[in-house]
Amino acid sequence: MRIFLIESNVPDPASSAVHVVASEIVRLIVAAGHSITLQIIFDMSRHDGVTEGEQVRLERLQQMGVEVLPPLFTSEVVAKGPRRQRVEFLRQLFLTDALFPAVAFRDELERRIARARPEVVFIHASPEGLAASAGIHAVPKFALGGTMDHYPTEARLKFPALFDIPSTSLKERAVILFHKLVNARRKRIHFRMIRDCTAVAIA
Repeated sequence: MRIFLIESNVPDPASSAVHVVASEIVRLIVAAGHSITLQIIFDMSRHDGVTEGEQVRLERLQQMGVEVLPPLFTSEVVAKGPRRQRVEFLRQLFLTDALFPAVAFRDELERRIARARPEVVFIHASPEGLAASAGIHAVPKFALGGTMDHYPTEARLKFPALFDIPSTSLKERAVILFHKLVNARRKRIHFRMIRDCTAVAIA
């Protein structure tokens, strides 16, 4: 089987849990005799290309027979420069790319999937992969994820005192209300992207 694997991290057996799980997924798929095309879509925290250590690991994956595509960096599709706070607030309330900027990769990802001709797309622990693949239905999509991004924010906003979030003044309460509205929208969009998949599992 030809599998198009989307990750937000470079698989690494000696790093944090999500990297280790990704590494095991690749190892087990290859050991079972299937082929992998690996697409990494880095999150907003990454700006400067892959590190030397990541490049070594990617080369090792290639030696295992994995086709490694050029990584995509979500930070590259986000507008640079200062933006007025009110404008950013409105963008988060009404524009999907303000909350899930990786949607900008949809057309490029669709082209890469078409060239790879996989039998299934497997999205592992990658909100960026969910966003970028939304609306792509040429092949079945399976997603495996962990804690969804909106849950931690939901908890902090529900119990602001526990997280030292100011909530005394009218302005502070208004800010919390705004963030609750944005987070509720994030949740709706995330679930819509999940429903766009053929099958989903939460670990």
